[in-house]
Amino acid sequence: DEVQQSPARRLFHRGVRRGADEHLPGVAATCSNLGDIHADRGEYDEALLLYEKSIALYQEMKAPLGEGKAQRDIGDIYVRMGRYAEAEVQYGKALSLIQKLYSFANLSKSLVMAGRKAEAEIYAARAYLNAVQYKFKEAVSNIKEASQIYYAIQDTIGLLATVNQLADVSLSWGHVEDAIRYYNGVKEDAKNIIDNYPDAYMFFSILLQSLAGLGNAYSQQGSYQQAEASYNEALSIAEKYNCLLYTSPSPRDL
Repeated sequence: DEVQQSPARRLFHRGVRRGADEHLPGVAATCSNLGDIHADRGEYDEALLLYEKSIALYQEMKAPLGEGKAQRDIGDIYVRMGRYAEAEVQYGKALSLIQKLYSFANLSKSLVMAGRKAEAEIYAARAYLNAVQYKFKEAVSNIKEASQIYYAIQDTIGLLATVNQLADVSLSWGHVEDAIRYYNGVKEDAKNIIDNYPDAYMFFSILLQSLAGLGNAYSQQGSYQQAEASYNEALSIAEKYNCLLYTSPSPRDL
């Protein structure tokens, strides 16, 4: 019977039968990673099964950070499925678990930072959930929560990503001028960082998102020449980014 099951279900049932496992952290993380793959493929039942297995393992380890992330992953699946009320419940569970982390004694600074970042990611996910339901005011409030956390922990990538998200929501809300202002701010900041740190590859993605958003905003405004210029600039940067990736030395070349 197990031969006919998917890899996700085989992993789930083998884990249940084994019970305690000295490699629980690795197994839990692997379940979540496999869940991500199935989610990206649109195989939501398999993804949910894996996330649930991951949650069970994190609960066994009393690891609220890992469990909270898996609960958020389930919320993300529910958003894709249009099950918005259930998604909100999951995000609430995830946030509660992450905040529970801070009650532990003698937390390392790195663990506190990881918890704060996970909090910000939940607020950003809630913002998207509210935006797809046209609850733009609530979405903006969620984004502000996320951006304040990113600012506090000095996570520049996260902060710029939330400003791009704020621009996206503003554009959907019909606040085109605000959206353009936000996109331009991210564009300039990302460009400055890339100019000073050419190997900061993550900022290329942020920059491309802001340029694509600018193109959309200008198109919505009827400023088609500016829209075309933004799209062309994004294409040019994307080509440069790919070139840098392929010409950078691999670790074995160093």
